[in-house]
Amino acid sequence: MLDGNGKRSDKFYGVSRCVVEYDKNGIVPTVRKYYNSSNQLLATQKFNAKKQSWDDLVMVGRGTAPTTPVSTGSSAASGNWQANVREASSLCPEKLANGVYLQSITASGYTVTCTIKLSEYSKYDVDSDDIEKLRNLIPDLRNMLREMLSLPGSVSVGIVYVDKANRKLL
Repeated sequence: MLDGNGKRSDKFYGVSRCVVEYDKNGIVPTVRKYYNSSNQLLATQKFNAKKQSWDDLVMVGRGTAPTTPVSTGSSAASGNWQANVREASSLCPEKLANGVYLQSITASGYTVTCTIKLSEYSKYDVDSDDIEKLRNLIPDLRNMLREMLSLPGSVSVGIVYVDKANRKLL
């Protein structure tokens, strides 16, 4: 994905480019590869031709060997979500965009909390319109986290925004 200046930009997942490889005929997809804006491979996903669906996402993360698959389907075992949170947490802090960092992802009981740091802002520089814009992003961020981490419906998701001094904004 490109930002307003035409440069590659990471979004919430840290993915700026997805490459799909196809069979020799160029018809059936075989694998998807996800890259960040630094062109580092983040994850791969194989296509299961028999089921006509994508298998679990295999996180690669910052140049390390492939790790435990992260299920992207709704049939994920409910116990996998905790391992998925630990895996995602190990990649933090992660730059999402200029001045925006996924600072941490934590789980406590049946609550997952994602902290997003806005490193170029101070709590004292943010007005009510800015807070409202951040508040409007929360439902989409919750849905993305829920899908990315294969969270069951019984797990609540919290989003916390902090400023450059780690003061809570929202």
